[in-house]
Amino acid sequence: MYEYNKEGMRMEENYYEKLLNDIALCIQQGDYQSARDLVDGELKMPYVPSAVMAQLQEHRKNLDALLRPEKPVSLIDPGELHRMLAGGGQQATNAIRSLQNANVRNYLEQIRMSLKDGKIHHLLKVMVLEVLISQKVDDQFEFERDGRIITVDPVNLPRVADQPVFGEVMEALEVLLAKNPSFLQQAQILALEMAYDLFPALLEKEKVNIYTYSIIRYLYGCYGENEQWKLFAVSQNVDESELMELSF
Repeated sequence: MYEYNKEGMRMEENYYEKLLNDIALCIQQGDYQSARDLVDGELKMPYVPSAVMAQLQEHRKNLDALLRPEKPVSLIDPGELHRMLAGGGQQATNAIRSLQNANVRNYLEQIRMSLKDGKIHHLLKVMVLEVLISQKVDDQFEFERDGRIITVDPVNLPRVADQPVFGEVMEALEVLLAKNPSFLQQAQILALEMAYDLFPALLEKEKVNIYTYSIIRYLYGCYGENEQWKLFAVSQNVDESELMELSF
């Protein structure tokens, strides 16, 4: 049972920071119902600080939209897949959604063409590859990345966020940024973007610190807080020459 002070505020240290971080992580992982349960549970409490209340209400509004039942996905003709992916935008999104609800083995010829197409956005190709992974397709595919061709077998790959090293990067960010939950949330979102950007290359265990500090440096740079980054880097004994130059 939680203890309350005379204003009804919970006495658990860092409770609200952890709550907001847990909600953000659920959203990032696509577990919208768990995020909504956390939001609703807290909104029933006798006291919520006004700043936290505003964030919870914003989360609830966004989650209502995410959890609203969608129209049934109509399956696209296999011959249309490459054209829709190459077109980008909403038609590419529709193509991915259709593929997720179909037997992907009916689309392999078009998928091979799409994964090799340097004009199709990298993220879209990774999302197609993740569909192959989720349906355990065991076959060789050529994947174009920055003008180079990589041969991959989806059955031997994890989904992007399921990589063990990705989990280690997320934990490292939480340890370093726990006192600033909004900064932490942005850093963890960037970590996922980085992992997608590198895929199908997998994150390397020996580079956990490099990934972690590269993300934090990038985020400080986005806010123009270069002096704060330098102080942080000194406090953590970061060798900047080893870090990655990220661009999103």
